[in-house]
Amino acid sequence: MANCLTPNDTHAVSEKVQNQLRVNLKTCNIDYTKLEALAADRSQWRRACYSAVEQFKQQRIDTVKTRRATRKVRTFINSSTSTSYIM
Repeated sequence: MANCLTPNDTHAVSEKVQNQLRVNLKTCNIDYTKLEALAADRSQWRRACYSAVEQFKQQRIDTVKTRRATRKVRTFINSSTSTSYIM
């Protein structure tokens, strides 16, 4: 039997896709209420997408660097406070 979706299933899938699109656009600082107008002008849409992706990449890199620095500091503090006995 083929994998069939009922009308309720397709509506739920459609809502999930729309919600995920809104979340992604919000993450990229693109106003989803003006999506249609923005997408109509291809050059403006490309610039918006490119700058949003670059901003997202930079934010991700900064977050990774901050986490790494925090981890290194914790490791340094733990290793300097631990006492080792030589026998």
